[in-house]
Parts: sequence; structure tokens; C-alpha cells
Amino acid sequence: MPQRIADAAAVTSLSGTGVAIVSAVQPEFLGLTLVQWQIAGIVGGLLVAVAGAALNLALNFYFKRKHLELEMQKAGLSD
Repeated sequence: MPQRIADAAAVTSLSGTGVAIVSAVQPEFLGLTLVQWQIAGIVGGLLVAVAGAALNLALNFYFKRKHLELEMQKAGLSD
């Protein structure tokens, strides 16, 4: 059992060193750095949120209008 703990500690220390080495280098993917990808993710997330809110507003307006028309027909107030 103590050998397993020692092995786990060695793997953990090695992986921690690897993370430090990788994070010290400025990685690039498709010509963008890590910070640029983070900014793109934030902007993309905001765009999705705004589009979702606009779609929600449009759908709520449409269905509330339809519901009002049905209730007015039911009450005999429509043309």
C-alpha cells in the first residue's frame, strides 16, 4: 500500500511539472493565442445569450398574442 501512495505522489508531481511547463509556453491553435481564444469564447457566449434572449422575447410575444386571440374568440369579442 505505501508503494501505491508513493507512485501516486510521483505521478502527481510529474503531471504538475508538465502543467507548469505547458502553461509557461504561449500555445497557439489556428494562429490564436490562449488569451485570444478566451476572448473569442466570452464574445461568442455573449452573442449566444443575446440571440437566445431575443428569440425568447419573440416567441413569448407570438404565443401570448395567439393566446389572447383565442381567448377573445372564446369570449365572442373578435370580429
